[in-house]
Amino acid sequence: FAMTQLGSATSSNQVAVCSIRQRLLSCALVIISEFEKLSGKRARERSIKYNEIRIGLTNLAVNALQSLQYVQGGSAETEASNDAFKPSKFSYDFACQGENGDSTFQLLRTSISLLSHLSPASHDYSNYQSHSYGVDFTSCFKQRNALQQLQYHLSTASS
Repeated sequence: FAMTQLGSATSSNQVAVCSIRQRLLSCALVIISEFEKLSGKRARERSIKYNEIRIGLTNLAVNALQSLQYVQGGSAETEASNDAFKPSKFSYDFACQGENGDSTFQLLRTSISLLSHLSPASHDYSNYQSHSYGVDFTSCFKQRNALQQLQYHLSTASS
């Protein structure tokens, strides 16, 4: 994600940046899914490390959500600074059929999918590690204003 920060993205490579982020989050989703299938009872140390990785992936997904902005009709507002073009957010539009709109929309979908997969389920609270993960996940969401971001993207989708 360091190489795909908003300040380093220009209008010409926005599609590549969104695609890289989307593929990274897709890989994380597949790896976490497969890891959950393979692992039964984990030792305490492994569970703690696994939970730390899931929180890190949650941060990446929230970061991706925060970098996206809905614009109606593809009229993106951009900022110019000195001699480099630096967008404030990556823009998407539900009606957009272009390559740029598709890559940002796929990033939105993948981010929400990963967050859905990483969110703790109520039946997971049978032991301390699961409860601890739920507390950490909630704390991460609160510190990053992730619920506000999710609400923003879901309300634009439903209107």
